Amino acid sequence: MKRVLLGYAVLIKSIIAWYLTEGKGNRILSDSKGTALKVSKHSQGFNASMEAVMENYYKMVDDFTKADTASIDKNANQLKKALEGLKIDELKKDSSIYETAAAIWENTKTEIT
Repeated sequence: MKRVLLGYAVLIKSIIAWYLTEGKGNRILSDSKGTALKVSKHSQGFNASMEAVMENYYKMVDDFTKADTASIDKNANQLKKALEGLKIDELKKDSSIYETAAAIWENTKTEIT
């Protein structure tokens, strides 16, 4: 019985030694992690137009904190142009989201004027 256990122990030890030395290239599991893919629900055009809107909005907010009325007017006009160029038609896939977004979009354009 002791010889059988000793035989199994030697066999297991030799498999582990092989795996740690020569078996490195043949490993089934690797330690490296792949990079995650960035997936967007919207098209590049929609994302670019939304980014332009947000950049102009943040510029206008910065001007409000500086109390610079000339820059506020300038950036408000740029924001209005960016809002008019916003590609909101892509949201028509979901009617409830589109209706809400369109109402906010129209209200925002009106308020900027």
